[in-house]
Amino acid sequence: MASGITRADDQIRELNAGAFDEEGVDVTQIDLMLKLSPRERLSMLYETALSLGRMMRDDDSD
Repeated sequence: MASGITRADDQIRELNAGAFDEEGVDVTQIDLMLKLSPRERLSMLYETALSLGRMMRDDDSD
């Protein structure tokens, strides 16, 4: 059982290895955005803004 956990931990570390720069900053979202075209970036940002707007409308607190 312990070897299974160790193997899973190793796999998680391997997947995360390229996700952080030398200062510990998670760069996965930056990489994702840079792989998109300018039109795709704007579309993603627009959809995010719409989603946030819908959530804020449901919040009655100020």
